[in-house]
Amino acid sequence: MFDFQKYYSEGIGWVVTGHEIAYVKPAFYNEIVNIRSTLFHLDESLLRIEIIMMNQKQNQIKSLLWSSLVPVDLKTGTKIIHPIDFMDWAINIINTDLDNSVSFNKRL
Repeated sequence: MFDFQKYYSEGIGWVVTGHEIAYVKPAFYNEIVNIRSTLFHLDESLLRIEIIMMNQKQNQIKSLLWSSLVPVDLKTGTKIIHPIDFMDWAINIINTDLDNSVSFNKRL
């Protein structure tokens, strides 16, 4: 299990460095939607996650979001590399079904 508090107490955090987002179909007021997220890229200094919002039946994409995050030292605000124990944990949840070399637009 991942424990954010452990890393924050050690002075480690993550900063979002960018988003790519596409709004495909509208989500209406009070509509029930399904949101799925997955980690699809991991290296020593970068995480990339994908978040998909779909309709309740999960047969229509409403939006697609890719976010990039980097680990930082919370005291200095400088970029660092991921701790080994974090890498050991994250490697087990990476979604290898997503091809990391495919562009956002191709994925959409």
